[in-house]
Amino acid sequence: MDTSFGEVFGVDYERMLLRLLLTDSEAKANAVAGLNADLYTLEAHSDIVNVINNYYIQYHELPTSGAVASELKHAYVKIKQDGPLKERAKAAVNALRKIRIATKISPASKRFILDKLAAFATSRAMETALLEGAQLWKDGAYSEIVDRIQSAMQTGNRAVIDTGLNYKNVMKRYKLYTRITKNSVHSPIGIPMLDEVMRGGLEPGTLGVCMGPTHCGKSLFLVNAGASAIAAGNNVLHVTMEISDIDTAMRYDSRFTGIPINDVAKNSKKHIGRLLKAADRIKNNLFIKWWGSSEASVNDLRALLQHFETKGIHIGLLVVDYLDLLVYRKNGNMHVANDSKKYEILGYITRDLRQLAKDFNCAIWTASQSGRSSYSRRTLNLDDVADSLEKVRIADVVIAMCQTANESKMNSMRLVLLKNRLGGNCGRIVDCIQRGETQMLEEKMVQATNVMNFKGDE
Repeated sequence: MDTSFGEVFGVDYERMLLRLLLTDSEAKANAVAGLNADLYTLEAHSDIVNVINNYYIQYHELPTSGAVASELKHAYVKIKQDGPLKERAKAAVNALRKIRIATKISPASKRFILDKLAAFATSRAMETALLEGAQLWKDGAYSEIVDRIQSAMQTGNRAVIDTGLNYKNVMKRYKLYTRITKNSVHSPIGIPMLDEVMRGGLEPGTLGVCMGPTHCGKSLFLVNAGASAIAAGNNVLHVTMEISDIDTAMRYDSRFTGIPINDVAKNSKKHIGRLLKAADRIKNNLFIKWWGSSEASVNDLRALLQHFETKGIHIGLLVVDYLDLLVYRKNGNMHVANDSKKYEILGYITRDLRQLAKDFNCAIWTASQSGRSSYSRRTLNLDDVADSLEKVRIADVVIAMCQTANESKMNSMRLVLLKNRLGGNCGRIVDCIQRGETQMLEEKMVQATNVMNFKGDE
């Protein structure tokens, strides 16, 4: 039987679990299994847990990290003579200091820690139940074996059920509203008429889908969304499955510097100074990951985001270029969007992407391809995107890229807000200029119209 968290998950996991127990009220209520001092690899971590438990016995509530620090310091000072006991007490003080100054745990990391804890507790309980079950089998106590196993399966469940938001708690709601509007960094797309109706851009925890036919500029839209999010103060992870990472980086170079994209590669030596200045102006991170077509699933994206979280880097915006090239894995089988159940599979992928945004508290912009005929018209409604209705239903924000033949010749296009859970105004049309050579997408100074006759989802 596995004997400690450190043996199974590593010592860093123990530190993260202790930080959660000391700083997060929900974890204090739900992570009871984490308060067993015998399950920690490091003596110092076991000593910290013993202090937590002793405090609870005396005061009937779990202590703050400050209270634990005070207790450990007091224990260290009480030991007058140098030796193993004093060294152990000092190690506990230093271990707690490391835990307290560690990077703040994100919602996704918190879920990861608690899920691992639940799995560990269930595994240990199940192993004990099976060992005891051997004797019960000999005794013919079959029903008791079932009871033991069912009890073990429930061991990892969280002790307290989340009952949701109490509407009558006005002050709590006020704090949540404040956090949404002031403390979270939204991801604007650089089109003011649309950003304003999304309360400043796509919110953390939400999914936006840009829809349009082939060669309409979906990748250009996503590069603009990434560049605008960086300017707003977000770290951006751009995952591309169609254009290589080098070509995608070149598009960002063109977008940040105004150098025509073909000239970036052809005369890179000439422009190196401007490229260095552009990179220096970017205070946040931009990571570009290239996967081949139909190679990556949402679970691969989840693993990548988790990797950045463990490095202390929170991704504010994930750009996925594009949704239709992701694969869906279920029961060991891989499904791609050109299967017979194409729209059903794309619905599953869209659902999983939206859950990913919530789990990691990041915004996600992606693009999806649809038939050309309806997108070349001036007006549009949900009947025109019936082949993509499942994607529209699941996503929080949906923007259609529309362009007539004449508009294409003039580098003009329209962005149509098909759906907006963040603030309504569905049906808003924004006339834009598309500058492919410098990867710019800008709204026109003079708008022909900004509302259409629309039958949509408010």
